[in-house]
Amino acid sequence: MLCINDFTTHISSSSVQKRRQLKKGSSPSSLPFFFALPSAMEPASLAALFSATLDPNHREAAEKKLNSLRKIINFGPLVLQHASNPQADQASRTAAAIFLKNYIVHQWDDVTEHDIKKAQEKGEGMPFAIHEQDKAVLREQLLEAVIDSPEVVRAQLAVALESVLKADFPEKYTNIVQRVRFCLESQQHQTWYGALMALYRLVHAFEYRPADDRIPLDEAVKFLQPLLLQRMQELLPDTSEASVSLIKICLKIFFCYVQYDFPLKVFDFKTTEGWMLTILKVFESPVPAEVDKMEQDERQETIWWKTKKWCLHIFAKVFDRYGNPKDTKKEYHAFANFFVGNLAKQILLSVFTLLSSFIHGKYVSPRCLQQSLTYVRQALKVPSCWKLIKPHATDLLARVIFPLMCYKEEDIELWQEDPIEWILCRTDVHAEYLSPEAAAQYLLHTLCKKHPKLIPDILTFIMANLTDDPARIRDKDGALHFLGIAGRTLMRRKPYKEGIESILVKHGFPEMSNPHPFIRYRAVWLFRQFAYLEYKNKDNLHMGLESARRLLMDDTQLPVRVESALALNEILDNQKAAEDFLRPHAINILRVTLDLVRLTNYEELSEVLQVFTDTCLCLDVVWMVNRPNGCAECLMCVSV
Repeated sequence: MLCINDFTTHISSSSVQKRRQLKKGSSPSSLPFFFALPSAMEPASLAALFSATLDPNHREAAEKKLNSLRKIINFGPLVLQHASNPQADQASRTAAAIFLKNYIVHQWDDVTEHDIKKAQEKGEGMPFAIHEQDKAVLREQLLEAVIDSPEVVRAQLAVALESVLKADFPEKYTNIVQRVRFCLESQQHQTWYGALMALYRLVHAFEYRPADDRIPLDEAVKFLQPLLLQRMQELLPDTSEASVSLIKICLKIFFCYVQYDFPLKVFDFKTTEGWMLTILKVFESPVPAEVDKMEQDERQETIWWKTKKWCLHIFAKVFDRYGNPKDTKKEYHAFANFFVGNLAKQILLSVFTLLSSFIHGKYVSPRCLQQSLTYVRQALKVPSCWKLIKPHATDLLARVIFPLMCYKEEDIELWQEDPIEWILCRTDVHAEYLSPEAAAQYLLHTLCKKHPKLIPDILTFIMANLTDDPARIRDKDGALHFLGIAGRTLMRRKPYKEGIESILVKHGFPEMSNPHPFIRYRAVWLFRQFAYLEYKNKDNLHMGLESARRLLMDDTQLPVRVESALALNEILDNQKAAEDFLRPHAINILRVTLDLVRLTNYEELSEVLQVFTDTCLCLDVVWMVNRPNGCAECLMCVSV
């Protein structure tokens, strides 16, 4: 018979003992019960089991044994003991932390009648929830484990802690906030990161909850935010990696807390100003010179550029959701006026400083570029901010937006090495959201929409870059790209709408025969952007359709052929005159498109098949049945 006290974690350092002074009630290690443990539940045996999970030859047996032990009282605390044991092998500790995370995530919540019924319907055994006395031990010890563990273990334990907080805060986890504050008040800096990580997980646990459910979190943040701000201000002069890492997690906490709700009872105007100006100082802090000696891919992963990214993320999010008087909810109108009057322009000037660095050839991380342009886009909508932007609009268009919208060396490399991956990257919504190129497109569109007086200058700039100079082929790509994005606004404005058709005929359609594959791709992409255009001369529409059809059938470059298929699909869907022109070619178009589907697994091409079969109504079913299985399956999917 063994007591739980024999297996609970004891950390002898004075800092841990002080932190434990805040715990209320009796210590978990003094729980008055005993029970028999099988030998596998001894710490050494558990350690061996977790080590065995790292061996492919023994992993399955070890995991099966661990799963057989999980219902035994004290199993969870013993796993945590091993995960937080500084004397144990780190790989084994990490395996234990991952197991514990999954154990808590899936089995912390109490079993309900619905759970039982669902298990019975599936023919599964009785659902299991962690014993309440084990939960008490885990609640008491998880925070210390998060604080004292190395990062690779802490990352897993922090997720486990979040699951506990989701279920038990504040009713059963009443002292977590006081314990976090105790750590942050300590001068032992090594405890700060884990305490901040625990606070981040608490905020993250309530991130998507409605305002009424966030009241306990609001009270916690109101209690802790002055200390967080103080710590950030104290850390500012220190640009070491350790210091900036602490600042970064403070920024993540702030962003996570205000992303979907901005409680003015917690962050009043004065408090918000203090936070935003401190974050602005963090943003303006220089990146250490040694970072510039790294490879570009490595620079963006450094803590300094990541911290700048989080600063910009906060600026853009607050401006977008709460800072524009015309776009925000009524409850935030007073705050929006305060933000515009006191903060927005200061931030904009600092963003311009970063963009000026980019203009002059200095490195700026892609995410910082993307977020900077996102902030400027929000500022365009505010008259007082536009006054600051207007004198720099030409530079912004020509020296920031335009270079980002031209193809780059890495585009060429990916196109040549893996054209399928190039195609998929172009349609990855998440990747597009994060890219500077997409941010530049949105900014250009907003400039044209909100400030149409710039359109003549933009058109002049486009025409100047539609050159036949082979040395400026990249500029031509950027100019066609500009035209396609600006065209969304041009088609809605009478002074420009009538001239689009002639621009396409003169500068768009001929480029579908350009020897450079990027320009052929961009030209057929441009044709797709104007799918809604009302052609006065149907021969011009037929010219574009024939050029795109020819690229689909004969081009040697896979991205060009895929874009051609998409262009034909969208134009057929929006132009009645295209149907008669394309019907004689429908079978061949379907054949080639099916081959592209089989080759690329690109889902959007399935829509092309659907539109052509629905619109042209000329599919030769006998011909399709005789095609290879892959094509027949694709067609079956479309018909469904």
